[in-house]
Amino acid sequence: MKIVVLGTGAVGGYYGGRLAKAGNDVTFIARGKTLEALQSNGLEIKSYTGNFIIKNPKVTSDLAAVRNADLILFCVKSYSTSEIAKAIKPVIQDTAIIISMQNGIDNENILAATLGKEKILGSVVYITSCCPEPGLIKHTSSGKMILGELNGELTERLSKLEKLFLSSGIPISSSTNIKKELWKKLMLNMPFNGFTALTKKPLKAYFEIPDSLDCFYKSLKEVQLIAKHEGYNISDEEVDEVFSICKSEQTMNFKSSTLQDLEAGKPLEIDSLQGTVIKIAHKHNLDIPINKLLYTLLKAGF
Repeated sequence: MKIVVLGTGAVGGYYGGRLAKAGNDVTFIARGKTLEALQSNGLEIKSYTGNFIIKNPKVTSDLAAVRNADLILFCVKSYSTSEIAKAIKPVIQDTAIIISMQNGIDNENILAATLGKEKILGSVVYITSCCPEPGLIKHTSSGKMILGELNGELTERLSKLEKLFLSSGIPISSSTNIKKELWKKLMLNMPFNGFTALTKKPLKAYFEIPDSLDCFYKSLKEVQLIAKHEGYNISDEEVDEVFSICKSEQTMNFKSSTLQDLEAGKPLEIDSLQGTVIKIAHKHNLDIPINKLLYTLLKAGF
């Protein structure tokens, strides 16, 4: 199987690195300093499960590298989904499988509309990883992946991909409701990314403020309400599970992807995360004051 990683950042670099380490045929698509670092020094993974380096990885900046790909890990920022999908459409194989490993709940729909629904799988990744410098991925906890067909079926290709990732040391499970799982991840990302970007500090600093936990929990409940109106029933127990993840030592001390982008001077995924939820809230005439305030402050400030 020929695998292409589109976007060699904290997520694509880690999962692609794991697949390459296991002996799979992996090509990384990168640009700028990341491309130069991979070409000169390889891809280095510093992980709490063990460090390793992929020496002389296959790497290019040419999107045409997806031409012969059997599997594409789509790991670009959500605001670039449509642009990149249109760019690879002329060269992608009809039999290619594309796994969106991005933040947000719209990426799969955008990819399906451009490249064909039959090619797309949804996924949710729970991982704390960052790129302290080009070509280096620091992995501090988790790494779990949830994979699913958009129609909820447990297919043969889903089973084969699960074996591929498991054999590469990646914890994975298959879901019959990947869209609900995407909503649960969005529920986590909304306040986690939002509050850390606004404070410009890890979540631990925010949680030290009196009543902050109550405010954070209410933001989760707002997303639960919107998901219900979209047809995805997230139970109170599942909300509490997400809250427990946010209160874990690893998450509280980790800089969210939005905060990492902010510090690096990169565009933020505000519209793909908070903006999308605000639009859906308006559609259902729902009032979500905490998340609306987060979105407003993020848009005004950055």
